Amino acid sequence: MDRIIFATTMRKPTILLIPLLSLCLHIGAASVTRGQAEQALRDLDREIRLFESYKSRRVARIDSMKTDRSTMAVGSHPWLEQTMAIAKSYNAFNNDSALHYYTQGIEWAAKAGTDSLETEFRLRRATYLSISGYIHDALNEIDDIDTTRLSEGLRSTYYSATRQMYSYISFYYDGHERHFDKWHNLAVEAQKRLLPTLPQGSDTYLLNLGENYYYCREYARSAEVLTNLLTRIEPHNQDYAIACHILSAIAGARGDINGRIYYLALSAISDIRTATLEVTSIQELGGLLYELGELDRAHN
Repeated sequence: MDRIIFATTMRKPTILLIPLLSLCLHIGAASVTRGQAEQALRDLDREIRLFESYKSRRVARIDSMKTDRSTMAVGSHPWLEQTMAIAKSYNAFNNDSALHYYTQGIEWAAKAGTDSLETEFRLRRATYLSISGYIHDALNEIDDIDTTRLSEGLRSTYYSATRQMYSYISFYYDGHERHFDKWHNLAVEAQKRLLPTLPQGSDTYLLNLGENYYYCREYARSAEVLTNLLTRIEPHNQDYAIACHILSAIAGARGDINGRIYYLALSAISDIRTATLEVTSIQELGGLLYELGELDRAHN
């Protein structure tokens, strides 16, 4: 699945960083040299060796959150909020566990009569149902939402969830143009509706704006917005990985092979540091390096 579909508002925990001298180089440049692309690949080679340590840290943080939740009254508001946090922590890490905690949240929020939380759990679960292939269930989940009763915050969550859900569904139809276009266009339309609900100038707004420009093939405007965003956020922020992946696609559209490698490497580094298991960037980079004849590095 193509990462450029999946801009997300999920917050990520901070990770102790090993300095990467190349991360901020030439982010705003029109092109990237082979030397800069090679340095980014060397940085990635090193980060790959550290992946298990990053993964262990993420598991430890989730386990700590579960321990904290065990001290709370089951079904209470703090318990439900912590359940939401745990579910989000499994996003792009373990889909089955994310679904488990979103489902648990739905059940207990309904018992507690906490309508807004129940709706948010449902919206977020719909996205992960579609990732897991439960398309019919995901669509039913969304259809059951009464959009006339959504608060402004939940309206933003609604458009974000539907955008991601439609995007995931579209990729099940890769190679079937008519069906792909149907779901892809729904995702783009949801994103257009999402943008006015976001705080203008926020990181999430800029990420979605840059992605939307990309879909409209306004590559220069997309690159301008996203390179500006990269100066504002840390390389271990998941939004950084997504922005870099879009920039790699723009470089590809321009025929800039070094830029494509460079931004895919930066995106993959960010994924590794957050122990993200939605590994689109590193898979795409491996395929590209294989095509270029760098077989050992592609295999790694």
